[in-house]
Amino acid sequence: MSIVQPNMLRKNIRKTRRGAALATSLVLIFAMSILSLGLISLVNATIQMSQHRNDTTEAFNMADAGIELGLTWLTAQASPPDDSTLHPMTNFFGGNGTISAPFGQTGTTLTVRISGDSTNTTSTQKHYVIEAQGTMPSGTTQIVRAYVQQASFGKYAYFTVTDGAGFWDYNNHFEGPFHSNDADGLQTTILWKSNNTANPMFTYTGDDAFSVSGNVTWWKNSIGVVGAPSSTSDYKSIAASGQPSMTTGYKTDSSGNFLLDSGGKKIPNSAQIPLPTTDYTQEYAAMGIAPPNPCNSAPPGVPTIAGATIVNNSGTVSGGIFLHGNSVVALSVNGSGNQVITVTQGTTIQTITVDASNNQTKVDKSVSGVHTVTTLTGVPNGMVYSDGNITGLSGVIADNKVDSSGNITYRSQMTIATDLALGKDVTLTGSITYNTPRNLAIAQSADTNFNQKAGVFGLLGDHISVADGAGPNLEFDGNIFAKTSFDAANPVHPVGSTGTMTSIGGVITQAAGIFAYVNSSGVLTNGYQEQYHYDSRLADHPPPFFPTTGNHYDLLSWQRVSGMLQ
Repeated sequence: MSIVQPNMLRKNIRKTRRGAALATSLVLIFAMSILSLGLISLVNATIQMSQHRNDTTEAFNMADAGIELGLTWLTAQASPPDDSTLHPMTNFFGGNGTISAPFGQTGTTLTVRISGDSTNTTSTQKHYVIEAQGTMPSGTTQIVRAYVQQASFGKYAYFTVTDGAGFWDYNNHFEGPFHSNDADGLQTTILWKSNNTANPMFTYTGDDAFSVSGNVTWWKNSIGVVGAPSSTSDYKSIAASGQPSMTTGYKTDSSGNFLLDSGGKKIPNSAQIPLPTTDYTQEYAAMGIAPPNPCNSAPPGVPTIAGATIVNNSGTVSGGIFLHGNSVVALSVNGSGNQVITVTQGTTIQTITVDASNNQTKVDKSVSGVHTVTTLTGVPNGMVYSDGNITGLSGVIADNKVDSSGNITYRSQMTIATDLALGKDVTLTGSITYNTPRNLAIAQSADTNFNQKAGVFGLLGDHISVADGAGPNLEFDGNIFAKTSFDAANPVHPVGSTGTMTSIGGVITQAAGIFAYVNSSGVLTNGYQEQYHYDSRLADHPPPFFPTTGNHYDLLSWQRVSGMLQ
C-alpha cells in the first residue's frame, strides 16, 4: 500500500484548479467575443435600419413636397396645360421635371410628372395626375401620386368680386362657402348680431366658411355702429365654427409689417380668384364643337333662324340647343319625368322634350297655332345657349334616371347661358326648382333622395335679375353666374312687402346686387331675405360647361405608391 504525502496532494489540487480556471477564462473570453461581435452586428444593423428609416422619411417628404411643387406649377400656368405642354415638360421651373439636390442635399433627386386626364380635350373642368418621386443618395425612393381637378365656381354658396355697394346683415344665411375678392377696396361690410350663436350668418362648418381678400368693416347690432368681433362667442355669432373658419386681412412678417407683391400691393390672407375672361366656350358647346384654346372667337355655322335649333347631324343630335333672338323660356317636367323646354318668340312656340330613356328628342313647333313635330335620335348635351336676351325664365328641372339599386344611369344636367360678350341678360319671372326638392330640415349628406334624384342646373347671364312682381317667396336651385350682377329689379316694391329669396346651390357674380332694405337695427322692411344653401354635389358635378376658377385646383385624392405611371 502506498501513502500520498499531504503537501503533494495540495500541489496537485492547485494545478488542477489553475487549469480549470484557465479553461473557464478562455470560454468566457470566447463568449464575450461572440457577444461583442453580435452586439457590433446588431448595432450596425440598427444603424442601417435607422439610416434606411431616415432615408425613407426624407424621400417621402421630398416626394410630398413634389406634389405641392407640381400643383404650384399648374396654378402658375395662364391656362390648364394640354398634353403637348406636359409631354415632355420643358418649362417646369426652368427644367424638365427632374431636379437635382432640390433641398440642397448632394446626391438627392426629385422627379415630378404631370398627366392630363383623357377627358380634358372635351370637358370644361380639367383633371390631372401629379406624381413625384424623391430619391436619396442611398438609392432609397418614395413615390406619391395625387389627382387634382380644376376648381369649379360651383363650390361656392356665394362668390363676389366686389360687394362695397351695400352690406350683409344677420338676416342673410349661407350654408356653404362665402368669398369676396374685395376688388374695389371698399371692404366687405357685415352687420352682425351679438349673442346670436344659435343663428349665425355662416352656418357652413368648413374651414372656408367666410373669406375676404382684404379687410372687413364690422357693424355690431345697428347700422353704422362699428364693433368688430373679439370673443369666441362673438365669432360664433357670425360663423358656426368661429374664427378658425374665417379668413380676412393681409399677410404680415414676424414684425407685423405688411408683405407686398411684385406690384407693391398688400397680399391678402385669402387669395383673390378672378372671374374667367369672357370667351365662347358655351357657344361652342351648343354647337357640339370642341373649343379651341384660347377660345376667343365665335364658332362657325351658328344658326341664324329665329327660335330654337337643336344642333344635329342628319337627324342625330350632336350638340346642344341654340336660341337665336330674344325669347321666353319655361322649364317643366312631363308625366314620364322627361325635361320639357318651351321657347316662345311672339306667336312661335317650340316645345322640346328630352326623352333620355328612349334616347330621343322631340320638337313640337307651333307657328300661329299650326304644329310641326320632329323627332331626333339622341339627346342634347345639356347646353342651351342664347345669342339674345332671355326676357322670362322659370320652371322645374327634371330628375336623374335612377335604377332599382339607386345607381344614377342618366344625369339630368342643364346649363342655360346668354351671350356674355354682347352683354345679354336674363330676367327671372319665377322660381327655378329641382323636381325632387332638398329637405332643408336635415343635413344634405342624409338627404339621400335629393342627392340621388335631383338634377343639376346652371345659369349664365350678363345681368341676372328677379323681375318686379315675380312673387313674394322665390327659390332658385343650381348655380347662378352673373357677369355683372344678380339682384332684384325693384327690391322696394311694393313698399312694406317682404319675402324670401332662397338659393339652393350657389351664386357667382361680379358685383353683389341689392335684394332688400332694412332699418337702422337691421330689421327687413322691403324686399327679400336672402338664404343661401350650399349643394355639395356641385363641387364635383357642376352644371355642364359651367365656368371654372381658371388656374385654381382642388386635391381629390393622394396616396403613396410603389411605382410611377410614366
